[in-house]
Amino acid sequence: MRCARFLLLLMAGLPTLVSCLAQGPAFHFHHLGAGDGLSDGVVRAIGQDKYGYVWIATVSGLNRYNGYSVTLFQNTPGDSNSLPASIVRAILCERSGKLWVGCSRGLYQFDYAGSRWRQVGGTEGLGVTGILETGVDTICLATSRGVARLQPSTGVLSFYEDQGTAGHPTLLHTRVNDLAYYRGSLYVSTDSGLVITDPGLHHAMPIHLEPTGGRINKIAIDSKGVFWATYGLNDALLMRTTVAFTEFELFRDLYFSAEQEEGNSINALMTDSLGRIWLTTNFQGLLLYDPQLRQFGRYMNDPLQQATVAANHLTTLFRDRQGFIWAGTEGYGVDYFHPDRTLFRVITSSSIAIPGAFSNWARTAAEDRQGNLWFGWEGGLVRRTPDGQLSKIWQNKRYQQHRQLHSNSIRSLLCDDQGDLWICTTEGVNRYRTATGQMEFLGEKDSLPYSFYWCALQDRHKNIWLGDRADLHYYDAAEQRFHSIAAHPLLGRFSGKGVHCMLEDSRGRLWLGMNGAGLVMMDEDRKEVRSWMRTPANDSTLMGNVITSLAEDREGVIWISSFMGLVSYDPVKDQFTQYNRRNGLSSIKTSCLMVDAKDRLWIGSTSGILMLDSSRRHFRDFDLEDGLPAMEFNDQPAYRMRDGQFVFPSVKGFVLFDASSYEEDARAPVLYLSSLKIRGREYHPGGNYEELRSLNLGHDENFFSIELAALNYDHPQQTWYAYRLEPFDKDWVYTRDRQINYTNVPGDEYHFRYKATTDPNNWNVPERVAEIRIATVFYRASWFWLLTAIMVMAIVYLVFRYRLRQQERIYSLQNKAQNLEKEKALVMYESLKQQLNPHFLFNSLTSLGSLIRSDPRRAGEFLDSLSRSYRYILKNRNQEFVPLGEEIGFAESYIRLQKTRFDGGLQVTIDIGEEWRQGKIAPVTLQNLVENAIKHNIIDGESPLVIEIFTEADYVVVRNNLQRKKFVDSSNRQGLSNLRTLYHFLSERAVEVREEKEYFIVKIPLL
Repeated sequence: MRCARFLLLLMAGLPTLVSCLAQGPAFHFHHLGAGDGLSDGVVRAIGQDKYGYVWIATVSGLNRYNGYSVTLFQNTPGDSNSLPASIVRAILCERSGKLWVGCSRGLYQFDYAGSRWRQVGGTEGLGVTGILETGVDTICLATSRGVARLQPSTGVLSFYEDQGTAGHPTLLHTRVNDLAYYRGSLYVSTDSGLVITDPGLHHAMPIHLEPTGGRINKIAIDSKGVFWATYGLNDALLMRTTVAFTEFELFRDLYFSAEQEEGNSINALMTDSLGRIWLTTNFQGLLLYDPQLRQFGRYMNDPLQQATVAANHLTTLFRDRQGFIWAGTEGYGVDYFHPDRTLFRVITSSSIAIPGAFSNWARTAAEDRQGNLWFGWEGGLVRRTPDGQLSKIWQNKRYQQHRQLHSNSIRSLLCDDQGDLWICTTEGVNRYRTATGQMEFLGEKDSLPYSFYWCALQDRHKNIWLGDRADLHYYDAAEQRFHSIAAHPLLGRFSGKGVHCMLEDSRGRLWLGMNGAGLVMMDEDRKEVRSWMRTPANDSTLMGNVITSLAEDREGVIWISSFMGLVSYDPVKDQFTQYNRRNGLSSIKTSCLMVDAKDRLWIGSTSGILMLDSSRRHFRDFDLEDGLPAMEFNDQPAYRMRDGQFVFPSVKGFVLFDASSYEEDARAPVLYLSSLKIRGREYHPGGNYEELRSLNLGHDENFFSIELAALNYDHPQQTWYAYRLEPFDKDWVYTRDRQINYTNVPGDEYHFRYKATTDPNNWNVPERVAEIRIATVFYRASWFWLLTAIMVMAIVYLVFRYRLRQQERIYSLQNKAQNLEKEKALVMYESLKQQLNPHFLFNSLTSLGSLIRSDPRRAGEFLDSLSRSYRYILKNRNQEFVPLGEEIGFAESYIRLQKTRFDGGLQVTIDIGEEWRQGKIAPVTLQNLVENAIKHNIIDGESPLVIEIFTEADYVVVRNNLQRKKFVDSSNRQGLSNLRTLYHFLSERAVEVREEKEYFIVKIPLL
């Protein structure tokens, strides 16, 4: 009947009036769009690789996201290793870690090490819209030509019609819309209906689903076999059944949308590990099925809330291994959230529909005995029932004759033990009588002035304390009347000073946070009052004198917030401890102090909500990324509900959360080295960084920066990192900064150890290690210094040996010089002996005697020549050399003497030009050579001895014809040898002596 009624409604074109939509439980949505690095905001597929990175396919590229930044993969013309110029519509990382993407041009596999893409053979031009792993080494593809099966190990691709069976028409050459796998069976949705086959694609069985009328689009099956399918007009109709297909439940009003006149569409279905079914739609955002209520909770964009979906037109869905759900949008990027880690719930003025609300500024909250929540806003008072429904609004409206409140600006609310609500406004105090529903205006008639009231408190004696901008008043429960503290026996001296907040501690002491006058404590039991103010001379107590909130922890320590920082006061030790930016407080303007059951302090600030752990050492910051509607909170106290939940008022609504349920994620995030830069330039290790275990750097690459990435998609900025470069770093470095810089690291072998956690109190987490080897510059290496030492020692030794050899050489040269001088002296002596040869003198005198008797005139000439010869010898006996002209003159005198003896048997010719006569020659050289020729040759008138003296190329040549004597009695055979030795000392050119067939030649170099 239900199906028939549904079909009739469809035929009539009328929507059902029974709604299946409601507001779902709160989730905190994160956003990732083009402004964060995505190639564009139109998302078509989402997946996750083996490292945990999330891949997002948009219409212009494929994006890899690590929680911090996006790496883009797009088509590069001419590069066969880049993605094709096609839209990616399916992404899968199978159990072996291989990453596959499907597009209209085929199936592609990603090479992690080379960061490039390879097309799978046989898929060219094949439109792939879905990829599903159905077993070991088996992947099934939803394609434009039917369902296909791929074996990754072999690369073999096969279609259903290739199996050699009769097949089923719905699987032959038809486009597949979606795939699902359940207990060994593959479910295939097509335009012709639903077909069940095996992963091997051998057999097929059609399933006729009568409500669908044939075409089925998206399908999903949960772990219990619950089957979901979309069908019908715009694929906006939804069916719920089981894999037995016996009973059907139809959801009939998802097509129509109150926000849009056009028909809605369901774009994606997904079941998670808890069996929840999630839907994305065109106009109604994200839907979650509640099986108890049998209806869908709806999540749509709220422009006043940061943590809602970015747009109501959502496309694809994906659940990652950490449990995050990722939803693609049509133009706004990706929204992602963790359905089981939502801490904060936000209530805005728009969510409870305050009429005429001009501000979303939340001020204060209270809970009455019936469980109603009262919210004080900048623009009025709201009561909300325990089931979350708005029950009543008190708000002064313009031109309204009767006011409902003293002022729409509510500053504090108090539910007393009678159940009445005290309402502090900026113009006075109202009291709402819950029993009668009557709103009272308290004022001067009640001895309570009209003023700006900040706070209200009921003490253990049932007295009501009311603090205003300029004074403090109290309602005496016994007298049932108001008093000013001017007449109070303990607090009277503080009259005229405003009170901003109040606290009664566990010992009944009253603490007053003054509005500019510091802190006051009254111990009524001990009749004691103490006060503290910050002054230039007293800056070790309070941080500021405007106190915004007070709280007491389990140890009895009082916490005081102000505009200038946070302070704790231990009454037992009478000791203050200050917290500011130096010890981790990210904002000095603090308020809304609350202590949870685990003794952790929660703080409202201008940097979000801060939590100080029970060790009082570490702050945890919660900001917009954690689901807060704003970063700034009201500068007044927060509120604790009876169930322990905290209510923190912010400038954009109330934040409700169960602080005691919050635990840091005990799982350490997956951590990788994501980048390495050397001297500011990206280093490419030849593979992917995630597998990097060792690194070799040159000696000039010792300035480098390392970037770490912990896959904490929930809130990456709250990740703590620890690293240590051993032995360069003496200890671990703890930081939230994932950028690590090293400068001037000496060459050595290092171990870079690093780890990450979300809980700074827990470092018992796995660590990773990378070996980094930095080459040592040669002049700093030990081998260089050893070699240098050896070389220095060798040089010293060689210099010593050289000096020693030089010394020895000098001694040797000195000895040689002495020997040469001696030898020279001997040569000169021998030459002198030759010059004074007795035979010459004897022969000359004999010839002279003969001439005197026979020819006195010639005897006179002879004697004159002999005299000039000996005069020349005596004159030049100490000279090393003489001009050649003088030597020729001496030789001519000597020759004339010899011609007197031998007459025509001696013929001497001297042919030396004037240009040569200035040259130098050793004295008596020519005379010795002429005499040597006379001595060794036969002189005969018939065979005269012919001696020729001439020059030849800087040489003086003495040549005689050969007429050798058989025996020379006066020769010592040393003449020419001594002459050679003499010229060895005088010239670099040697004396040349040569005997030819007809001549004996001596060549003397000119000096």
